[in-house]
Amino acid sequence: MKSPDYPRSLKLEMRKGIEIAGTERAIAYSRFSSVQVYVRTIPLQDMMTSKIEDFLHRKEIRDAYDLEFLVKKGVKADITSEKADQILATIDVLTRQDYNVKLSSLLEAD
Repeated sequence: MKSPDYPRSLKLEMRKGIEIAGTERAIAYSRFSSVQVYVRTIPLQDMMTSKIEDFLHRKEIRDAYDLEFLVKKGVKADITSEKADQILATIDVLTRQDYNVKLSSLLEAD
């Protein structure tokens, strides 16, 4: 939905051919609108597992940002210490450009 009344956009990714074990219902809302939508989504724990794999495969800072969001929401990462080390090593190789260009495009201006 593009409108001057909605300063931000929502990106939805839909993948074909991926098996989803289960879904749950949730209310999607924005502080920029009074509209709320009831959606079917994957559980946050499944999203955490998927985001960890995405981050280790793509090495994109947006996936690390999503992981931080999930951790702040209290979602636990059910991973081995070796996988935790892989995540930290991948974060260590992110560049200044990743932070200044790619990540800043995800964040709101102050």
